Amino acid sequence: MGTSLSGLGLPERVAGTVDRMAQFVDWDLAATTAKTLGKGGPEISLAEATVVVEELRSLTDEAAGHVNAFAKLTGCKRSSHRWPTSCRAVGR
Repeated sequence: MGTSLSGLGLPERVAGTVDRMAQFVDWDLAATTAKTLGKGGPEISLAEATVVVEELRSLTDEAAGHVNAFAKLTGCKRSSHRWPTSCRAVGR
């Protein structure tokens, strides 16, 4: 009927429950309803989106400094994903 969730690494009890519940959903009706009621995303060019993403990335770098200072964290090492992977608290 639908795609089984058992292969997603969920505990068997959870995967089985979700699979059994899915048979009661009219997925065609759900998709049609979502399309009718849902709003489309913003219309934006690739160039505009690129500028916004770069701005957000630079702001996350700036925000990390503020958070570290507020939380009194030092020695934060960043991963390639820009998130700190380890920090130590000062005076704790």
